[in-house]
Amino acid sequence: MLNYNRLNPNLNFDNFVLGESNKLAYLSAKKICTQLSRYNPLFIYGGVGLGKTHLSVSIISELIFAHNQRCLFKEFRDLLTDIKDIYVRNESEKEYVERLCEYDVLVIDDLGATRMSEWETGVLDDLIARRYNAKKHTIFNSNLSFVDSKKHKQSDSGKILDYKIGERNVSRIFEMCHILELTGKDFRKKSKACLLYTSDAADERSSVDLGGRRI
Repeated sequence: MLNYNRLNPNLNFDNFVLGESNKLAYLSAKKICTQLSRYNPLFIYGGVGLGKTHLSVSIISELIFAHNQRCLFKEFRDLLTDIKDIYVRNESEKEYVERLCEYDVLVIDDLGATRMSEWETGVLDDLIARRYNAKKHTIFNSNLSFVDSKKHKQSDSGKILDYKIGERNVSRIFEMCHILELTGKDFRKKSKACLLYTSDAADERSSVDLGGRRI
């Protein structure tokens, strides 16, 4: 299942770096795993490197292995590729959407990573609506902002979700999801900087002998 979903097995709740800025998102993700039917699906958004994908993968990994739920992880670009290839596969739009509606939980990662055509936006709208009406959980995450976002503000229309996937889809997401906004600094950059600092400090120590003389 992990290979089929192309999930990173190293992304789980145990190694998620918890802080004040992501504590609510972490607790919400954990609750979904134990009480799936009682909670609205999540929409997690904010800047890059804040743990959105990490949390999304952690949720469905636990649901698959601990709760025997049928889950699918889809990167947004891959979803669009699938939509574009519908007719190449000799499949109808309805059949494709119905196939994705068979999963108990669907994660759409990096929503809005690329602009959609009017037709693709329509297929996405149909998918979101059908899963919502069937009471299936669809979890979204995105680096993009919303119009009128209070914290993760953007002035570039290319970085605002309403313009990338359509106002109708954004409105439906707000209706069906619990919205969680992550703030803070890019954890990947922060971790890399710490590693570089540690490495430099080790090199500095190794160049000095016990008498304080450089070697």
